[in-house]
Amino acid sequence: MDSVNQSLESAKKSIGSSLSKLPNAGIEKENDVFKKPPVLIEISWQTYRLVGFIFFGLSFAIMKYIVDHFEQKIDDGEIMNVLKIVSFFFILNFGTFLFMTVYYKFRKSVKGVKGPKGDVGIRGPQGKSSHCNICKVKTGSFKKDRKTPMKKEQIEQKTILDFSSRPTNVWKAFADSTTPPNALYHISVGSPAKTFIIMNPDTIGVSKAQVGTQIVTQENDEWLPDKKPIIGVSASINKNNGDLYSIMFFYDGNKTHSIQNYKYKPFDGVKLGSDTKKGDAFEFRAPKNSAVYKVKTYDNGVIIKAIRFYCADIKTGKQVKVMDPFTNKMRSYGHIGVSIDENNQNINIQTVACSKIIVGEKVVQPFLSRVGGWQTSEHVCAIKFSGASYFDY
Repeated sequence: MDSVNQSLESAKKSIGSSLSKLPNAGIEKENDVFKKPPVLIEISWQTYRLVGFIFFGLSFAIMKYIVDHFEQKIDDGEIMNVLKIVSFFFILNFGTFLFMTVYYKFRKSVKGVKGPKGDVGIRGPQGKSSHCNICKVKTGSFKKDRKTPMKKEQIEQKTILDFSSRPTNVWKAFADSTTPPNALYHISVGSPAKTFIIMNPDTIGVSKAQVGTQIVTQENDEWLPDKKPIIGVSASINKNNGDLYSIMFFYDGNKTHSIQNYKYKPFDGVKLGSDTKKGDAFEFRAPKNSAVYKVKTYDNGVIIKAIRFYCADIKTGKQVKVMDPFTNKMRSYGHIGVSIDENNQNINIQTVACSKIIVGEKVVQPFLSRVGGWQTSEHVCAIKFSGASYFDY
């Protein structure tokens, strides 16, 4: 019996192989009825579930409307009870129908476990031999799209390393000048050379009195921080009278200038004032691509009551607005201390500012970059700015 079945299977395969080679045999082959019909729109079972919930809810509303409508026209209670029972069973059966439909679609979408490997299918019809005939010489069916001849590569002669050019996008400090004293000068490059005054280094504070202990900047950092300008301060003050207990200055800790953000790092050895924590802390930070070019102090002859810091863009030199730590608003200066009336005759106002100068062929804005001062163990007496630098771009 097994030999008979095997012979029938081999006969079917041979007949099917022969029929498949014919162009239009017109004979249905085995398993053609199991081919999946083409599907134009695929609807997921989740869509059926959503529509089912909507229809089920509408069936309640429709049957409620029908019962209410007949209650107004029919006074017979028995007929209304029958109508309500019919409505109940209609909703129950309709809900069952919707559930079975959704469940069927869900089960139809679930893929079962992969079954065993089937028999090898019959061999397909032979393809055309237009490009794969082994009896003919093969020729390519494509050609180059290039219509113009290849041009010779032009190599531009350039110096790989030019040691004569100056580095740009770096901070450069102006050298100290002792003649005339108490001023920082710059001699321009050119013919004839011109001399510009950058700033008047000065001690601002309580009557410019050099009292207490003097503190100056140190150059023990490998990035030479005193070539970089001041970009912020951190100070502790007495909110009642404005007494400046301590102050610390920040510079940019990035190795190269970053247009995205600053790393506010304190100058080494330039914390002025008390070493103990007291008073209220305030912090001022210059916006990105700006630095401090002007500082104002307000004192009453006894203590420093307030300090204001002004910032400018490092390239254009235009003054920029900053976040004022005193009011938490954008203003033209950052204020640390108590509120000040500039018209008060008892208040001494002192200013240190850098003026724009010419370096080579560019007009640059210098910024304050070297700071020191005088202090006691209780508070800051005076602050001295003695250096300036500019951004070479």
